[in-house]
Amino acid sequence: MINSSNLFKMTEIEHMQNPPSCGGNWECGSVTRVCISRSPKIAVAMAGDITVRYDGVDGVPILRQRVLTRGTKVLFDKWD
Repeated sequence: MINSSNLFKMTEIEHMQNPPSCGGNWECGSVTRVCISRSPKIAVAMAGDITVRYDGVDGVPILRQRVLTRGTKVLFDKWD
């Protein structure tokens, strides 16, 4: 049995907006990608099995957040 505190989870959230110049009316959306692995290198590289969830509308990426956790402890949280 695998203990969840031994697993690394990389979560990448990409926030998007659809401006009028792209045919929208400032609608918002996001794409969330999650990779879980026993290896931090595989998790950070998003090289394992990836789960993807779409919310809102597809648009122009404006902000991205990357969070690496091990169990319940946040190892790094980066915004760019």
